[in-house]
Amino acid sequence: MQAAKSMAIRFLRTPLGKRLLAAQPLQADGLALQALAGGVHSPAAETIAGADYETIAVSVSSSGVVDLALNRPRKLNAINMAVWNDLADAFRRIDNDPNARCVVLRGEGRHFCTGMDLNVFSQMTALSYQETCDARKREMLRKFILRFQEIISMPEKCRVPVIAAVHGHGRP
Repeated sequence: MQAAKSMAIRFLRTPLGKRLLAAQPLQADGLALQALAGGVHSPAAETIAGADYETIAVSVSSSGVVDLALNRPRKLNAINMAVWNDLADAFRRIDNDPNARCVVLRGEGRHFCTGMDLNVFSQMTALSYQETCDARKREMLRKFILRFQEIISMPEKCRVPVIAAVHGHGRP
């Protein structure tokens, strides 16, 4: 884990990394324009600094580097419903934070992440048993999948670069 984190930090010291950190948000009448997101950031919007989560740990350096760590080491950082929700909120806040320059996504403990927590599938099955209509069951599954796809795409769509500091099993 330390090796992956130090590699990410070394990248940030390269000319490209320095340019990414030096980039300033566009300003117009006190609002930071998010050109990539196509929206406008309000100074009153929630930022990532100071956010508190159950399953991820977040810290922000003075230079705007967001250290976002999956924090379920006993479960090898398997992604349960709480992780999905925490990641969605964290990336939404990062996207709205004009001080964020870069994200280092990593995992606490021996492994970056072992994938989906199998309990998520049992929870989805239990919910589907509550519905008697097959069409509604399929629609519920479709909505779950669309939500998972939306969240898993958030690092890609984030307005700042996201570096994955992958370690342990599961890396290529």
